Amino acid sequence: MRASHDNFDIRKFFDDLPKDPACRIERGHIHASTNADDWLEFVGYFVSDGGLLVADRPTTPYWVYLHQSKPETLARMRACLDRLGWRYSLDIQNGCTRMLISNRCLRAWLAANCGIDTYTRRLPWKYLHLGDRQLTILF
Repeated sequence: MRASHDNFDIRKFFDDLPKDPACRIERGHIHASTNADDWLEFVGYFVSDGGLLVADRPTTPYWVYLHQSKPETLARMRACLDRLGWRYSLDIQNGCTRMLISNRCLRAWLAANCGIDTYTRRLPWKYLHLGDRQLTILF
């Protein structure tokens, strides 16, 4: 039987965020703790419907994106980002909406812990030890 970790503190996972000396304040960029349930919901959306902008140019934005075409799911994703306090822009093309978050440290953490693209995306192993309630949020 798995131990319940419903009260775990997500801030310990933010300790894993890289402390990039070149990190600058960008649109949506915060270094603050956040609600664990909202963070897990975001990670679930990222792994299922997200990605990272990949380019070799040093001036390329550090974009994390979520994309969605279903209005109900899009509304839930936007509400999650709003609760997290992250600013984002919208890009709508061919009935699909992309929510773009510019955040260097978030992008680096997601690349290292969740993968970069469809072929490498995964959940961090330590998240599989969460309690049933939070696993339901994640999945």
